[in-house]
Amino acid sequence: GEAERGEVTLFVGCVFDHVLPEVGRAAFETIRRSGRSVSLYRGGACCGLPAMVSGDRAAALANVEENLRRLSASGTGKIVFPCGSCLTMFRRNLFQLLGEDHPLRGAASLVAARCEDYAGFLLSTGSLSGVPDPSRFAGPIGYHDPCHLTGTLGRGEEARELLRRTAGSAFREMEGASLCCGYGGTFNVRDYPTSGRIGENKVRVAERGGTSVIATACSGCILQLRDMAARTAPGLRVAHLAELVSQAFSRR
Repeated sequence: GEAERGEVTLFVGCVFDHVLPEVGRAAFETIRRSGRSVSLYRGGACCGLPAMVSGDRAAALANVEENLRRLSASGTGKIVFPCGSCLTMFRRNLFQLLGEDHPLRGAASLVAARCEDYAGFLLSTGSLSGVPDPSRFAGPIGYHDPCHLTGTLGRGEEARELLRRTAGSAFREMEGASLCCGYGGTFNVRDYPTSGRIGENKVRVAERGGTSVIATACSGCILQLRDMAARTAPGLRVAHLAELVSQAFSRR
């Protein structure tokens, strides 16, 4: 079960809490395999990224301040993010909102140092040691590099290693892995036709390359890729890494 004050805090994020809760559940259950107690970050604010990229820096700053106060009081353990965009907000973007003399600047550095991506955490804690024979996984499974997680934070190899350990030879490097999906924070809302053209191209390139499952680690990318796949490649599955890890452990 959930710990009241865990050694690990899971920052589920808005989409994996309210829109795709099955991803949040999969992340929670698989992170528990680390052997550490896990608590959910409850009652906090959005990470602030949607407000920031929409130009509402005041709202974004208010979210950041609330989250920093709450997370600073949550202990010193790791904070794990299933969503690369939320992680980018905590690892980098919040410092663009907090001035050098802001009273929470020091707390921001301490909190940022505790933040970890989902795949990196599972690998570093040996949580995948009990995965059954990966050769039983159907594929080909490809990995989509989220712009924030890979392009900004440089966290792409961790997800690939996770897939190698859980899916074995079913994982194959995907055509167009680094192509943007077109979601772009709130760009999908502001200019859906252009966003859609970018996303449809991404899906077509992946499908032409033989990929049958696209795995990724960003809530916006999953929303976009599922939408685009429904429009252009209905047979293509889009899944979060945590869903595939959960599936791997269920094969016992």
